[in-house]
Amino acid sequence: MSKRKRNWSAAIVVIGCSVLVAAAPGLARDRSEMKEKMAEAVQAAFTEADGDGSTTLDTAEFAQFHTILEQRRAEARFDRLDTDGDGAVSLQEIKDGRPMGRHGKKDCRGGL
Repeated sequence: MSKRKRNWSAAIVVIGCSVLVAAAPGLARDRSEMKEKMAEAVQAAFTEADGDGSTTLDTAEFAQFHTILEQRRAEARFDRLDTDGDGAVSLQEIKDGRPMGRHGKKDCRGGL
């Protein structure tokens, strides 16, 4: 495998992890279930982005793959923040949904 393909493979795993981590608290408490859901999300996004069916991604397809995963991550985060289920997120829901830091304070890393 070329160095470039290995780098893309690593990027795919990292991006896939970030998508699932955003959705994980509500979707999967068990690590094996979380890994399975991550693999499914990455596979679905990869298949969707692989426009020519080559089972590899060129630069444009990789950009599409990244866009698909980011969109799904945003949708999962929105669903988690919309605690009243009204299809809209208030400023209070966003503030309440920010992750906690190590010392029990709202953490700005990964918040939005």
